[in-house]
Amino acid sequence: MTRNDLLRRLLVVVLVAVALPAAAQDRDWLVSYEAMPPASVALPGLAHAPYNERHAATQATAALVLEIAAALGLGGDRIRTEITPGGDRLGARPVLRSRITGPSDLADRFAAAVGFVFRQDGVFVFDLADPEGGTLMVQVTAPGAITPELAHGFFRHAATMEPGLGGGYAVIGRDIVFFNLRSGTGQPLSRLSDPEFLHALERAVASFRSGALRITTWRHVRVRSVENDWNVAPDGRTYLAYFADTRVLRALRTLRERHTAIVAEQARRFGWR
Repeated sequence: MTRNDLLRRLLVVVLVAVALPAAAQDRDWLVSYEAMPPASVALPGLAHAPYNERHAATQATAALVLEIAAALGLGGDRIRTEITPGGDRLGARPVLRSRITGPSDLADRFAAAVGFVFRQDGVFVFDLADPEGGTLMVQVTAPGAITPELAHGFFRHAATMEPGLGGGYAVIGRDIVFFNLRSGTGQPLSRLSDPEFLHALERAVASFRSGALRITTWRHVRVRSVENDWNVAPDGRTYLAYFADTRVLRALRTLRERHTAIVAEQARRFGWR
């Protein structure tokens, strides 16, 4: 082997060593979902259940999240989950938000797993550190803790002033967060441009309780939704398509059965049936 051949081989080794970590680089993701099933599930009383009942039922199911993560090989040191207020025009609801560390495909598989186990229509995956994302995020900050009453009170006020702000909100820390979500064709679901969306929130904050809230930052982030249409795929196959390992599929089906039993128990407790 000539000296030039050796140098070329060493260069290839160095390039591969540099490229591989970048391709498999872990990132932090925020995955947002609910633990209670959607309105399509036959629990008539759930639609009108107060926040405290939904919160108690969500707490009862939250322990399943770590088991879902474990089924995917996601260790407890790489996931942190909390229950926070969230909601839309239908009312305030507790939302589970999991911060996970891993590659992009792991975030999507986790979203599909919780979507299947908790029978959700869709699960949002946020990359809040991606400056190339096309979704405007606006953070409305309170001087103290955000309560469900404060968050939903401001949301109703904002949506009354501008219907385009009525798509929903999230609570992250001390922030009530609004996203100008877009359709698959890139059109804003709010029917507001990003400047219009931000200006509408500025007006809503200014006309809300004096000094209660302020807009602290806005930026673009990346948001995607992992979904299953239960009318088309009642077996959840769109979610299950993310998994090839039969052991994972078996574990998720078992966890879904446990979730169904927990929801049934909570429905009896609160009279949702």
